Amino acid sequence: MKIACPEVNSEKIKKGCTLPKGVALFISVFIFIFIFKNWLFEKTVTYVPMAKQHFFAATDTAFLSYIAQQKTNENIESIIRQALEMTAGQLEFSSSKNNSDPNVSFYKHKAHCVGYAAFFSTSCNGLLKKAGLGNTWQASHWRGKIYFLGINLHRFSNAPFF
Repeated sequence: MKIACPEVNSEKIKKGCTLPKGVALFISVFIFIFIFKNWLFEKTVTYVPMAKQHFFAATDTAFLSYIAQQKTNENIESIIRQALEMTAGQLEFSSSKNNSDPNVSFYKHKAHCVGYAAFFSTSCNGLLKKAGLGNTWQASHWRGKIYFLGINLHRFSNAPFF
């Protein structure tokens, strides 16, 4: 890898300057990780579902209205994408103890990972019902464990959602 060379005496021949080996190695590793980030994630992180969580129906009038206002079509992928956008737009992550009921988190705008999953599945089911796909598809959320290189990450945290 060539970089700009500092000024040299006219008596010396200007040869190409190179990066120090440590810097070149760091840049190479960074580029490798960036290019192969998805593959690395898939090979190092695993999720093991443990138990299906409680199903929450949208019962709050404002929450039902929020779902009804959303544009939907009969394409399952666009419904999933819309439910993800609704969830991301409505909630902010909080590691503190929160109610997982999406009818409650709709007003509090805060949820931990279980609350996010419940809000998404409830929103998705509302959109599926609106699109006439409620009998064909159903979103549900599961509680599980996350492993990195075979190590259970939950044992390193005392957070209430672990």
